[in-house]
Amino acid sequence: MWPRSVAILKGARSGYGLVRNSAALGLVCIAIVFAGSFASAWAQTPPPTAELPSLQLNDGERAWLARHPVVRIGVDPSYAPYAFVDDQGKPAGISAEITALVARQLGIELKLVPGLSWTQMLEAVRQREIDLVTTAAYRPERDAFLAFSKPYLPTPSVVMTRADAARLPGVAALSGRRVALVKSYSSSQAFLAEVPDAEPVYVDTPVEGLLAVSIGTADAYIGVIGINTYLASRSGLSNLTVNTTYDIANSQSYGVRKDWAPLAPLLDKALASIPPEQIQAIFSRWIPVSMENLTAPPVVLDAQARASLARLPVLKVGALTMRWPFDFVQSDGAHAGVSEDTLALIKKQTGIHTRTVTFPSMSAMMDSYQAGQLDLLYAVNNEAENAPVDDLSIPYFVSAPGVFVRRGEVFLGNLDALLDSRVAVLEGGYAAETLAAYPRIAQVPFPSLVAASRALLNGEVKYMAAETTSALKAIDEASIAGLTYAGPLSDHAIKLHLAVHPRNAGLRPMLNAAIDGITAEEAATVRRRWVGSLVQSGIAREKVRAWAAALVALAALGYLAFYLHNRRLRREIALRAQMTDQLMVVRAERDKAEQRFRTMVDTSPYALLLIDHQGTVTQVTASVESLFGYTRSELIGQSVELLVPPEHRREYLALSHAYPEMAGEHELFAQHKDGHQIPVEVRLSPVEFPEGHFVLVSVVDNTESHAAQVKLRESEERFRDLFENASDLIHVLDLTNKFVFVNASWCKTLGYTPEEANALDLMAVIAPESRAYVAAQRAKSLNGEDLIQMQLVLLTKDKQRIEVEGNISQKIVDGKNVSSRGVFRDVTARNRFVKELAQAKQKAEAADHIKSAFLASMSHELRTPLNSVIGFTGILLKRLAGPLNDEQAFQMEKVRESAHHLLALVNDVLDISRIEAGELRVSHERFDLNASIAKAMATVQPLADAKGLGLGVETSEPVGTAMGDARRTAQVLLNLLSNAIKFTKVGSVTLRVKEVGETLLQVDVSDTGIGIAPADLPTLFQPFRQIDNRLARQHEGSGLGLAISRKLAELMDGSLEVSSEAGVGSTFTFTIPRADSATDNESTEKEEHP
Repeated sequence: MWPRSVAILKGARSGYGLVRNSAALGLVCIAIVFAGSFASAWAQTPPPTAELPSLQLNDGERAWLARHPVVRIGVDPSYAPYAFVDDQGKPAGISAEITALVARQLGIELKLVPGLSWTQMLEAVRQREIDLVTTAAYRPERDAFLAFSKPYLPTPSVVMTRADAARLPGVAALSGRRVALVKSYSSSQAFLAEVPDAEPVYVDTPVEGLLAVSIGTADAYIGVIGINTYLASRSGLSNLTVNTTYDIANSQSYGVRKDWAPLAPLLDKALASIPPEQIQAIFSRWIPVSMENLTAPPVVLDAQARASLARLPVLKVGALTMRWPFDFVQSDGAHAGVSEDTLALIKKQTGIHTRTVTFPSMSAMMDSYQAGQLDLLYAVNNEAENAPVDDLSIPYFVSAPGVFVRRGEVFLGNLDALLDSRVAVLEGGYAAETLAAYPRIAQVPFPSLVAASRALLNGEVKYMAAETTSALKAIDEASIAGLTYAGPLSDHAIKLHLAVHPRNAGLRPMLNAAIDGITAEEAATVRRRWVGSLVQSGIAREKVRAWAAALVALAALGYLAFYLHNRRLRREIALRAQMTDQLMVVRAERDKAEQRFRTMVDTSPYALLLIDHQGTVTQVTASVESLFGYTRSELIGQSVELLVPPEHRREYLALSHAYPEMAGEHELFAQHKDGHQIPVEVRLSPVEFPEGHFVLVSVVDNTESHAAQVKLRESEERFRDLFENASDLIHVLDLTNKFVFVNASWCKTLGYTPEEANALDLMAVIAPESRAYVAAQRAKSLNGEDLIQMQLVLLTKDKQRIEVEGNISQKIVDGKNVSSRGVFRDVTARNRFVKELAQAKQKAEAADHIKSAFLASMSHELRTPLNSVIGFTGILLKRLAGPLNDEQAFQMEKVRESAHHLLALVNDVLDISRIEAGELRVSHERFDLNASIAKAMATVQPLADAKGLGLGVETSEPVGTAMGDARRTAQVLLNLLSNAIKFTKVGSVTLRVKEVGETLLQVDVSDTGIGIAPADLPTLFQPFRQIDNRLARQHEGSGLGLAISRKLAELMDGSLEVSSEAGVGSTFTFTIPRADSATDNESTEKEEHP
């Protein structure tokens, strides 16, 4: 019941988890839900008509009610949304709807005594003219004439200031400051007793107090946060904010006239009988606070249940890698966040054992969960499209996604306001899930809330949507100023649950009990760590101040305009009616004509002043008021020099004294009331009236025209500066091919002065061989072809040749050519460099072909002696030529190993040479890739065994037949495997093979070796390159193997790529076509052509 909610507000209950602690915040920070809920609240959905449970009354209670069937009530007219009187004169608000249910339960009739202010209402209950006040805070001085029910409306009070005011450390800081106080409220006197040095600014209603702060006649206002936020939003006072708290425990009760004291416990009894969901429905229409936050005492797990849970096997829990602050993986690889800390509390109660399995996306996690590979899921939002709602525990965290804007901007309070706008969201966050259903909202994901907040502050996006409390914490901790909370993103709260797989359905009630068993202190610790402090001996006031201040900065301006417009209209209508009555009596027709003329003059774009012969203003139009900032009464009777800047008064006097010649337009500067100058166009017209000579001054605001002229001059100066300082050669020719303008670069490059250039003909600076070409291109340009690109040779003054390239175009006015423009760049040095580079390239390619041809031709000559050495050492080692002692056998083995190494090196050199010479051929035929892999693995197995390394093959399915050169494929595989073993000291080497689509087979060779630094990757596949000279000394190798392997892969229509991390290991990926996809099933050969 609502008395229980007040207990929660005061911190009286301690056995609730995160959900129940968040209820306290929801009650205090009503501003969080007000901004987006006014529209639905203002609709005033009627109170529910569902049947109520019967109320058990004793005989005495029934008899008292029978004697008092009608109860006269008083409703505070200025206490919206809790209590107020609507336009039809009926009670409205939270209290009105709850009181209607109470009256139904007691069987009494409520009768409103209308037209009473709060002070009048208290006096009426003293005089027993009303029987019940629906919203009365307990005060000792009221005991004399009121009996109180238990509190049923929590109404915490706060200090409201302008949004740009400094943060107050507490209410004591208001000492010496102007504080707006409702003079009839007892809380006002209580505040002055607490801060006696504050300067009170008394007002009649809360809205007047808020308005006083908004316009600066007061520094602060003390009032209920819900009322403050409601009135500020509906009145358009968007420059106000909650600065600090004042009385968090403030609440409202029913106040009953003292001689009707038996009614108070009857009201409590009726309140207690109303189902919580019906009370919640009423609050939800005005202040959405989930009822589940206010019900159900904690459930304690017994020893038997804990013992049963402790015997369960380890439960696998699915979590996302990046959903801060609820679930994410830290830099050390550990999972953290609200969910992890909450599960730790659950495990402490239950003794269950878990292992967290992380996933990069919700879809991947849900697939694993539905496949039965997970037992639990973290942080499932019950509103998510694919949420397993039947598997969910009670929520362990409740919050709301909100919208943030830059200070001074407005969010209209619904998702439609975000359409066609860029909205910053946390990558993988819950706000992104909500916005996914709106394709017209352009989501801009960011890796952190701090990054998203900075993007909003910098104007990269218009809005930021995020989980409210964590966003406020991120903004506060990053000290980001200039942002404000604008309202909730949607009507639905974020509720996070554990999902329990159906096979473990019996576990769900125990987990619910454990969540209920989380204490307030434990829950507060979790929330403080990740999303901000909520509960500490009731409510942490510092966080309330910080959060509330950010949540009410901007609200809709419409109601203030509507309210002021209606009030102004009412006054104007009354005044106009009075004037109309007078005009009907006195000179009706003449005054109507004058009114028409006045309307015509006032709506004229000209500001008109009538000046007498002494320079005094005698009449002005409405346009004068808007132009100069003065009211009509402030101007009439003043010297016209008031509107002229001192430095321009002499100029004005000269015009006004030339009485007959003053007609005509003059550009001057006028002076606004605030002192800034206004460029104006003035026309002075002499007029004669019976009273004497006057001057009619017509003034037109010339600000935009003047600003345009200034910008034009600045633009001309910028373009002239750009033109003169451009590095390109720029010229303008007339239709006779004479230079009329050249820039500084043209003169410097060709050696002429501007004067000399203006006397030249175009062909005088064109080299002879380019003149015919230039004449032809000029003719094309004159015939209408625009922006013709040209390359030509110019002659300097001293006849040096300058190679240039650029374009020419025509300036056309009224369809006729009036001049020709040319923009050229000196490319002499560039062209010379290009020629030298081409020559060098030709020489290098020729040398390279000679080298490759030489090596290719040396194949037989190099291999024959090496094969002989290998053969004869083999004979000697087999003792066919006679016995060998151990030392001789050892040395001969060294000779054979060196010969084999040298032969391999010669083969690599010859292969790369043949490749570079375009003479290497590979065959394209079907072969069994599995067999090639098995042979390669068998070949390198002794190498792996010798180093104590693991060597294995992984494949998920049978691999199809490959199309390529089996021998060359084996060569590539052996090279990759031997390299992996060579550069791996501990760990393993793994070969994985799989099909990629319908066209390719992929082989991955992964190791846990030394890895490759990013800086070495670009040169890895270049011939004769090793990434570190020290490795060349430690490991045999020529640096050719990878270069040859990649080229062989490409010749077989495949590829060879690498991914690596230094100190972790490398993975080489080799692809080759599948035989099934080959269009030609016949064996073919392919050679590389240079």
